[in-house]
Amino acid sequence: MDLIRFLFNNTSRRLLLLTITTGIVNGVLSTLLLRNINETISGNSNSVIFLLLLVLSIFTYIISSFSMAWLSEVSIYSIRKKIISTILKAEYREIELFGNEKLYTSLTQDVGNLSVAISSIPNIVINISILVSCLLYIFWLSKYIALALGLTLIFGVGVYFFINNPTYILFSRNRDNYNDLFKYYDSVIYGIKEYKHDAQTEATNYNENFITSLNDIKQTNLKAHVLISLGEAWGKMALFILLGAIGYLLPSYGVSLNIPKETIVTSIIVTIFSLGSIYTLVGIFPILHRASISYKRVQSIKIKEELKQHDPMSICCDEIYYNNVEYTYVDQDDKKSFHIGPISLKIKKGEILLIGGGNGSGKTTLIKLLTGIYAIDFGDILCGNNSIESDMKHRLRELFTVVWNDCFIFDYIYFKKHSDIEKFNYWLDILDIKKSILIDKDNRINHSGLSTGQIKRLALAIALVKETGFLVLDEWAAEQSPDFKKKFYTDILPDLKSRNMGVVIVSHDDAYYKVADRIHIISDGSMLHNNQYYS
Repeated sequence: MDLIRFLFNNTSRRLLLLTITTGIVNGVLSTLLLRNINETISGNSNSVIFLLLLVLSIFTYIISSFSMAWLSEVSIYSIRKKIISTILKAEYREIELFGNEKLYTSLTQDVGNLSVAISSIPNIVINISILVSCLLYIFWLSKYIALALGLTLIFGVGVYFFINNPTYILFSRNRDNYNDLFKYYDSVIYGIKEYKHDAQTEATNYNENFITSLNDIKQTNLKAHVLISLGEAWGKMALFILLGAIGYLLPSYGVSLNIPKETIVTSIIVTIFSLGSIYTLVGIFPILHRASISYKRVQSIKIKEELKQHDPMSICCDEIYYNNVEYTYVDQDDKKSFHIGPISLKIKKGEILLIGGGNGSGKTTLIKLLTGIYAIDFGDILCGNNSIESDMKHRLRELFTVVWNDCFIFDYIYFKKHSDIEKFNYWLDILDIKKSILIDKDNRINHSGLSTGQIKRLALAIALVKETGFLVLDEWAAEQSPDFKKKFYTDILPDLKSRNMGVVIVSHDDAYYKVADRIHIISDGSMLHNNQYYS
């Protein structure tokens, strides 16, 4: 029902009704075809009706399957779009708290389960229709046989669900196991360098996280499939017991019930024909179980959306002042951990501001506050004479271009005008990586094989094309060679300053601190040296 409700609310209702209706009609037509064949055996055939039923059956099946395929693709498109839109609109900190592994699992495992389940809806409708039609046909032949078959089905389905009810719990548990598995995948992909340097951590995570998750998934799936197999075995046994009763008992006792032998034979044929539908439906139940769990997990992705002021006007200023800004990390259990602030500082065009401090002192957190990635808890942000409120963080971000320490390079570079291409090539040349970068006619960039330092240079070249007015570099020079590091501090930074760009640098390179106009040292979330000019 969750799937039907989802499809009803997110796709074309008319097409959904058409899919269900043609599926029902196809099931009825299939039973009528069986009846027509049975009449042919009895010598009462009508080939015209047979051909008509056959054509209509094929036609309705094609319509039902094709329309369901369209609905399936539209609904999966809608789910993927919803998840990605939720991520893009969310507060950055909320995404951090929610966990990447849960999003990965929803985008892959959950969407896949829903896709399979939605695609199976025509089979469900058609086979239920066949089953009901067969029961009605048998009822038309003999109400006693139909009653026996109906009671057997009700009893069989009841026992099947009793046996398979724990599989829902098992599949739900496995969904959480997949979260752990994707978390380990994430650690392998992004932490491979750390693993290479720490064999103990690699072995521990492999054995305690990866192997444990795999074993949990394997054992849980095996338990679920054992229950499913028991349920299927019970269903087959119950129906064959009924068929045996019809075949062996009714010929002896059917006379007293006024059941002709031909009716008994026809009922057995129809019952055998309906077995295919029963087996199909039994096989689909586990798929629906998984899809129900996945649907609820997708619906549970409720990440707090970032507040945005619907003001088309951009803001512009030559300096940004942060007055007593504070921020506290709060985990998923609302427990407070690291606190930064109160901090007051000014970023000004044509100046270089350097932020220093030890590892874990709060430098990167401060950068996230300054650039609007995090919303401040307390304090004020002034852009010229304009106050930047919490719902204007996106406007604050428009003022900055940031090259993060763990920067990400997109496959495409989006140039607003042709002169941007010339500008990009200029900075590639200045940053000594022009020969290492390949860009095709569609502005698709190939950066495979670049070192970490070269990737950061490429990210800086892309950032400098944007000319936002304020540039933030998060420990950018850490992976550069000594010669290029010297070039960066003594040549490139003064050049950027001369272009009236406000530059904020997070750095440990105290030998080059003299290049800065002002220095702020952070320790344990507090400012040690505030508004200090280098002398």
